[in-house]
Amino acid sequence: MFIGTYIHTIDNKKRINLPSKLAALLDKNLYVSKGFDNCLEIRQEKEFRAWVALLGNSNNLGSNRRQVARVALGKSAQISVDSANRILIPVNLLDDAKIVKDVVIAGMGDSIELWDKDTYENYIKTAEPKFEAIADQIANGGANE
Repeated sequence: MFIGTYIHTIDNKKRINLPSKLAALLDKNLYVSKGFDNCLEIRQEKEFRAWVALLGNSNNLGSNRRQVARVALGKSAQISVDSANRILIPVNLLDDAKIVKDVVIAGMGDSIELWDKDTYENYIKTAEPKFEAIADQIANGGANE
């Protein structure tokens, strides 16, 4: 399980050094995709396949689900972890998430999120004050977003 938040810097070759605690849990081959809220999501193959299955066959979905599938899968790439625990993220995905230098690596259970540091800090500033109220709503069967 991936947990914790780490701050790293992208090197000149656009590589991100993964924290050893996370790298130890990762397969060599991974998938990176455009995520929600201006982040990127990294999944191992098993989780990526499950996520693709959740999106379903876009030929049989409504237009909103087709749109999500097209964007999410069209903005995905297979990546690998090198011997120094670094990953190379395609430039177009870094640009989408506005990640230039400082990157937040956040464990999300079965996936990892990559954020621009400033974007992440602003997001957390907005999200933390709502944390308990939203948790209460979810526990009571509401706000299941």
